[in-house]
Amino acid sequence: MDTPFARSNDALLMGNHEQMMVDALTSDFKKDPGYVTNWLGNGGTEVLREFCTLPEGEQVAIMGFISNLPYVAQVKIEEQNYVLVHAGLNVAGASASGKVSTANVLPQQHKYSWSYCRFDTIYLAAVYFV
Repeated sequence: MDTPFARSNDALLMGNHEQMMVDALTSDFKKDPGYVTNWLGNGGTEVLREFCTLPEGEQVAIMGFISNLPYVAQVKIEEQNYVLVHAGLNVAGASASGKVSTANVLPQQHKYSWSYCRFDTIYLAAVYFV
């Protein structure tokens, strides 16, 4: 599958809508309809309508591409390191200890922290680390 993001300075990341689509289309609807309901209620209806018109091979390729999107990317611009995520990083534990670094922030993240931003804790949408 060709990707429109061919430039070396582009970073395509897993976001909340992509995660909702993957969860909805790979879950067992009979056991847990919540994933499908959540996705359809957040814009998935139009996507599903268009997705279903595609040949099966394209559907498989798209799902493979989206399912393998990274949740986080680390880049260096000049001498500064940056961490890129779709929604935010939960830095509550690290900021309480005063040690905000990639080494102690990234391991404590759940994949949904990077694609969904929750409001019950401290999140940074753009962050750089030394």
